[in-house]
Amino acid sequence: MQRIKLTLEYDGSGYSGWQVQPGCCTVQGELEAAFRTILDSKSRGLGLPSLEKIVVQGSGRTDAGVHARAQVAHIDIPVEYIDSLSRLRYSLNGVCGSKLAVSSLEFVDSSFHARHTPHQKTYRYRLFLKDYSSGLNSGNSISVGSKLDLAKMISEARSFQGTHDFSAFRASDCCAHSTIRTVVSAELVRVASRQIDFLVQGKGFLKQMVRIMVGTLIEVGRGNIESVLGVIESLDRNVAGETAPARGLCLEKIRYED
Repeated sequence: MQRIKLTLEYDGSGYSGWQVQPGCCTVQGELEAAFRTILDSKSRGLGLPSLEKIVVQGSGRTDAGVHARAQVAHIDIPVEYIDSLSRLRYSLNGVCGSKLAVSSLEFVDSSFHARHTPHQKTYRYRLFLKDYSSGLNSGNSISVGSKLDLAKMISEARSFQGTHDFSAFRASDCCAHSTIRTVVSAELVRVASRQIDFLVQGKGFLKQMVRIMVGTLIEVGRGNIESVLGVIESLDRNVAGETAPARGLCLEKIRYED
């Protein structure tokens, strides 16, 4: 078997998240179906047996509606089914829908695991300081109005950095055994006069954690929450802000440790 690392980009609005779910269109499901189509055709052409099981393992799950610029996954394929990675990538992009693209494929050692090999993820959440929906960017951002204390938000965003118990920042159905997470960096950046991006990097995140962080910063800007650190120390989900919509969130990159 040969392990292949995939780098993917997708528009999450077309999917019910990453993980395969019965009766739902998911990123993992579409990728596995694409591999099945291509490899079944290859097996017939070469007189090889059809593969019984095809599993694409992702670095983690993205929720329904969340986008990715550089999601990482891997798959194991018998070497005799592979003639060229460039042709395989071309075929995958021809079979997958328009909202999903394989940007690169590369051979990796079997010790590499998209999820379990230590890595850090960077997420970006995009907001517009408008009191109306930004038509051109409505699919990958949210509008939060213009009357926010942006300086306070920028200052408080840095309070997420460090190792904390993020119990106040997880979904009610989050099944993580531990709520302790390390945020390597967190900053709110003004990209343009009316556009701000929240960038956060860490080794792992709880379910909906980043979206709740954004919702909390919005309430900071509105004057309804005084301190991010106070919310963290409360350990109470009810003290944090609302969960920001999925469409503003994008998995920007994943860096694996050497």
